[in-house]
Amino acid sequence: MKSGVRGQRRLSRILRNIRDEFGDGAISPVTKAVAYSADLVAKDAASRAPIGSGELARHMLSKQAVRISRSGLSAKVGIIGKRANRRLYYAKFIEFGTKGHPPRKGKRRRRRGHPGTPARPFLRPALEANGRHISAVIDRAVDDVLDRAARALF
Repeated sequence: MKSGVRGQRRLSRILRNIRDEFGDGAISPVTKAVAYSADLVAKDAASRAPIGSGELARHMLSKQAVRISRSGLSAKVGIIGKRANRRLYYAKFIEFGTKGHPPRKGKRRRRRGHPGTPARPFLRPALEANGRHISAVIDRAVDDVLDRAARALF
């Protein structure tokens, strides 16, 4: 699941140019805002995750559920990495549900059908619930960086 901003490529290019011109510290408010936003979504997703063994919620609260890009301008939240995907393979079935199927024909012992499992989303609602707050936080940080860069140039 991706979330983005209209004009994100252009903004990223501008912010990278500012970083190249003034150093890594110049865009640190944006990096901090992105990290804060990703943590916010991960914590909310953990609170919305269905409790079976609790492993999914524990993972969403761990540092492994959030990955900030090298540029610091984007982040991923969720089941990230090979080990986590193996251990929490069922998260996609919870988030999106499963399709049912009728009983199979044949000589095999198990000929039962499966009614399917309804979706119990936890990650997308966490993003949607916090979207306006995240947008405001990142907007403030970007405005701050652009204002500082403009003052430094003029």
